[in-house]
Amino acid sequence: MKIEEIKDPTFLNNYDVKKMETLSKDIRQFLIEKITKYGGHLSSNLGVVELTIAIHFVFDFSKDKLVFDIGHQSYVHKILTGRGKDFHTLRQLNGLSGFQSLKESEYDHSEAGHAGTSIGIGMGLAYSSNVNNIRNNVISIIGDASITNGVALESLNDLGHRNHKLIIVLNDNEMSISQNIGSLQQFLGQLKTKDTLRKNYEKYSKLDKAELIPALNILGKAIFNPVKKNFAPQNLFENLGLEYMGPVSGHNIGDLIYALNKAKETTRPIVLHVKTVKGKGLKDAELDKDGKFHGLAKKNVSLGNLLYKKSWSEIIAFIVYKKMKNNSKITVITPAMKSGSKLEKIFSDFPKRSIDSGIAESHAVLTAVGLSLGKARPFVSIYSTFLQRAFDQIIHDVAKMEQPLIFGVDRCGIIGEDGASHQGLFDLPFLLNIPNIVVITPNNQEKAEEAFNYAFAQKAKAVFIRYSKNKIFFNSDFSTSNKLEIGKWEKDAWDSKNNSCIISYGDFFDDIKEYLKKNDKKINLINALFQKPIDKKMMLEIAKMKYILVYEESYIEGGLASKMLNFFNELRLENMPKILVRGIKGDFIQHGVKNEVMLLNKLSPEQVFNEFKSFIDLDETR
Repeated sequence: MKIEEIKDPTFLNNYDVKKMETLSKDIRQFLIEKITKYGGHLSSNLGVVELTIAIHFVFDFSKDKLVFDIGHQSYVHKILTGRGKDFHTLRQLNGLSGFQSLKESEYDHSEAGHAGTSIGIGMGLAYSSNVNNIRNNVISIIGDASITNGVALESLNDLGHRNHKLIIVLNDNEMSISQNIGSLQQFLGQLKTKDTLRKNYEKYSKLDKAELIPALNILGKAIFNPVKKNFAPQNLFENLGLEYMGPVSGHNIGDLIYALNKAKETTRPIVLHVKTVKGKGLKDAELDKDGKFHGLAKKNVSLGNLLYKKSWSEIIAFIVYKKMKNNSKITVITPAMKSGSKLEKIFSDFPKRSIDSGIAESHAVLTAVGLSLGKARPFVSIYSTFLQRAFDQIIHDVAKMEQPLIFGVDRCGIIGEDGASHQGLFDLPFLLNIPNIVVITPNNQEKAEEAFNYAFAQKAKAVFIRYSKNKIFFNSDFSTSNKLEIGKWEKDAWDSKNNSCIISYGDFFDDIKEYLKKNDKKINLINALFQKPIDKKMMLEIAKMKYILVYEESYIEGGLASKMLNFFNELRLENMPKILVRGIKGDFIQHGVKNEVMLLNKLSPEQVFNEFKSFIDLDETR
């Protein structure tokens, strides 16, 4: 069977183990070919091929429920549920999502782009089955180090004393994006068992599904009990009140089918511990400990030769590295994003001043607060989409205590292919309403260097420096001692006789500036480097203008324009400027290449400028 011809998982009913092993090879090759061409999450999906096939063989997801923790490991599930034919559209506009999607398939029972959610959601689904008197199975797959997340541990703690059956498949590949860290990972490594299951492989590997299940039931006591005696005497999951089985090889389909059927027989919550190899089947991906093969960009990768220009993450890491060389108090903290935020050299050269907290954003910020209270100078590097998970700590532990932390808010703005769960569009609206903090979005390396000079000079306010996923010009020899003046915006191509202006910041500022220059458009332009505090002096000046466009890469509600409008309203002006605001409004932003997403949302520089021009012309003709 061709991968593209798979319509649903029922074809597996006629497969034996040997056929499933052949299917595994075919799917793995299909993933390598498609993902290296069209982009997507490669290593995590290569590691769960046999596991996903075995799960679909044992369970019936027309009634059972399957929940993935961080849905980027659901590609094999997509293939088995009939979406292989559409893989050329993966993570593209109007194409397949890179995660599970409730709107995409009846076989997708949840959505997740952040870690730690599958156990809690699975628990709720299991509870709902009891409420509705439905007999089914709920399987939560949690992997890529998500089990170390605080949300997952909260769910385990609650689940342990309840009697709702939930099958938790712990996909243990000793990796998150890069190599895993923490004492929980060490604990998982100690849970070892003899290869008893493997010895029985030949007894059932050639059986079809009808013969296989009874045979496994017969083998149950003979295999399961001796294996269990080899577990470590202190088992965290059993101590929490959960049943535990494993570790089981995640690449041996026969062993997986046996173990999944045993888990299926239980009436209580159970953890099935599965050992897999991230990147299985592709040598470079298997050996990758830095996350280079975790996610690949479309048409930007050839196997064994990853190509990239200087991204904002690399430039920020370069700036922080220089600061750390000259200041022994600077410490870097990141929640499992060492490779994503390009901090590898910092961790290598400053190991005593580099902390990977694991997938635990709230904990990372609290650690930074403690460092600050201890007179160190922490820099917290964290993706915009994950900063949301530390909202409480930013308010109560950073801002309220007036701690001078420096935050690198990585991948803010429109992210693109990863879609709604990863767009960095919420950080600005929630940050602008928090007291005692400063928010800066530089538009180039020079302004970024100046922003960090300013930030490290602060003694009482946290500074949030925002930057996107874009690639920009980089000069390794550039350096500056200049510090930004707090809240000060900058005029660009200014003509006092012109009665209109455009206000923007970050990448959008450079985009609109380039468009105006290329098309010889004459209009005043302001770089609003600081979104908090705003430049009140310049606001008083532009209040005399007739037309203002605010162009921002953020949700409009709660963004910079909202703060500006509030300021103008307080001035009680007789002749209020006419203001057009363009940013993200309405629903969540779907996945797709950034430029396509901007066009779809009418946010390209050309679209926005033309709308502003029409806005002015319409008013002038009235």
